[in-house]
Amino acid sequence: MREQQRASLPDSQIVSGRDSHFVIDSYSSDRAERGFSFSRVRFPRMSARIGLALILLLAVSLRLYGINWDQGGLFHPDERAFLGQVNDLQFPEGEEWSDIFDPAASTLNPGSFNWGSLPHYALKSIQYAVSPFKWMNLFELRFAGRALSAFSDVATVLLVFMIGRAVFSSRVGLLAALLSAVAVQQVQLSHFFAVDTFMTTFIVATVYYSIRVAQSGRKRDSVLAGVMFGLAMATKFSVLPLAFALVLAHLIYATSRKGDRFNLDGLASDDSATRQWVTYKNLLITVTAAVVVLVVTQPYMFLDFGTYIDNISTQGQMVRREVDFPFTRQYENTSKYIYHIVQLGTWGLGPALGITVWLGLIGAVIAAVLAQRKADLVILAWVLPYLLITGWFDVKFMRYMMPVTPFLVLYGARVLWWAFEAVKAAWPRRRWLQVAPIVLVLVFT
Repeated sequence: MREQQRASLPDSQIVSGRDSHFVIDSYSSDRAERGFSFSRVRFPRMSARIGLALILLLAVSLRLYGINWDQGGLFHPDERAFLGQVNDLQFPEGEEWSDIFDPAASTLNPGSFNWGSLPHYALKSIQYAVSPFKWMNLFELRFAGRALSAFSDVATVLLVFMIGRAVFSSRVGLLAALLSAVAVQQVQLSHFFAVDTFMTTFIVATVYYSIRVAQSGRKRDSVLAGVMFGLAMATKFSVLPLAFALVLAHLIYATSRKGDRFNLDGLASDDSATRQWVTYKNLLITVTAAVVVLVVTQPYMFLDFGTYIDNISTQGQMVRREVDFPFTRQYENTSKYIYHIVQLGTWGLGPALGITVWLGLIGAVIAAVLAQRKADLVILAWVLPYLLITGWFDVKFMRYMMPVTPFLVLYGARVLWWAFEAVKAAWPRRRWLQVAPIVLVLVFT
């Protein structure tokens, strides 16, 4: 009977192991597209779209509410400095175009690379776009900047749903999007014009297209993954470890059989050679796309490379506390890794969701080892190295966890549906008990 049950399950749902038939994931993306019924929780395509629309509306509302929280005080130091740099930029006019390649004279050079140039140029473009009607001064720029940040994070919520639906199921995607929409840290950072929300959006987009590369190896996905990685790098240098996931995705396609699980067995030599050639070609295209995007969106990284390296080095010294800044002294005698885990779980997400996402990460690592699903391997190739690197820093601003928070929330949503299935198996008639873990996490988030 058990073998018949195993045979009836999709390959992606079974954890490898002789006696195990534990379902680790629900239906694949093709069923999610058509709509499906699973454990009497039905998400037809139209219902999923309506649910997603409501979630995105909630996300927009939470992120735009209180956008004038400081009433012009510009209390956030990074935002204040960022807006000042944007306000000082000018698009060249007349003879100024001759100085565009001179970092010392160009009016387009931000002059600082603590943050990437892309957000600078995005906000400056908006300032010029509305200038026929009104020229926004430094203080008025905060509204446009914060709106950009808010809608960027709404895009992250959408991308979380897209990954969840494609990799796991519509119900996981919808719950993950809902949790992402109400996550305190995401809502808070959306109220600042800083790089955190933009960087996170491009990171999640890069991982999304990298997953598609690992599964199908299409050139289009490689190009888009490279473009998104370039945009992420043009937002902040600290996304560099994302290259691990990008390269791994291509290697997975080159060495594994078709399907959603990493499998080296049975790949014919001719097929292997073809896949390797396609992979090398696509990887070159990815790198080219990323470099082109960087040149366009952050040109003075190359034209003023000495300043770029100096600023990045200073930031590295800051997070290691090799240079004493007053605002980093608060992290003296704080524990590595544990501090971030506790802070994100307490203040960034709330205890209920905080505990859930860290349990979800543990479950994801176990599932990745047992089932070796390609998507899990790609996601964890970003999340784990980033946590290992960032958790070791002596400076521990909670916003440093923002680039991995959407993935933690995604895994938290999956573990909540695992809990739903476990309770359903134990008490099939107590439906209120089956949804209790999900409801409790939502209520206390």
